Amino acid sequence: MNKSKLQYVVCPGNNPDPSFQEYYNKIYDCWDTVWSDAYKEMKFDKELWSDSFTRQNYIGAIFYQERCLGLCFFRWANADLMDFSKDSYFSYWNEQDLKALTLNGPHVIISSNFTIHPLARKGNLDFSMKDLLTGISVEFFMNANADAMAANLRVDKKVNDACAKWGAELIRPNVHVSGGICGDLMVFYKSQVLKRPQLELEDEVKRLWHNRLVIPQAYSSEASYFIKPKLKKVA
Repeated sequence: MNKSKLQYVVCPGNNPDPSFQEYYNKIYDCWDTVWSDAYKEMKFDKELWSDSFTRQNYIGAIFYQERCLGLCFFRWANADLMDFSKDSYFSYWNEQDLKALTLNGPHVIISSNFTIHPLARKGNLDFSMKDLLTGISVEFFMNANADAMAANLRVDKKVNDACAKWGAELIRPNVHVSGGICGDLMVFYKSQVLKRPQLELEDEVKRLWHNRLVIPQAYSSEASYFIKPKLKKVA
């Protein structure tokens, strides 16, 4: 695979601009396909409803030509608000975990649904899509107006190890989720990310971020969650 043909696409979780609906549908299809299988694997006795996707502020996806190969959800939360600890995402987090998460401030990105298409998994590429998706997700956080990024990462898939390499700190290990599946509760702080050593895919992450495509919503408020640099559409 020619990595120069990879593209990072930042898409709203709902109401994409109509001219970008094809991108949106391919991102959704990748997520739906992978997580339908994951629910069966983890023995989740519930439906995979689309509002898990549509309630996200953004989805960051890696494309190769016209195929979505991986994605990650991003959603903002504010620990100063009463609803913060009652969010279903934090059902596995206790009071001490949340204190650690908000150590540097109340503004948190909830990162979730780390998704890699079967075609991009181990052995199918000459590089690690897991590392690349982790790296570009961290780059998203580093350019966002947030104090920390939360992650609950499956141990059996070793996503926890990839995140640790890219600068995440462990809050609590081996938290049982379902069907014998465990996850590490982890957090990214910007100060710690800046201290990590240079990594193999660093240049590729920077290239993807620099050339990112940001899909606007069909309608949105004037408010922006982003600072330095503000996300913009790249031709």
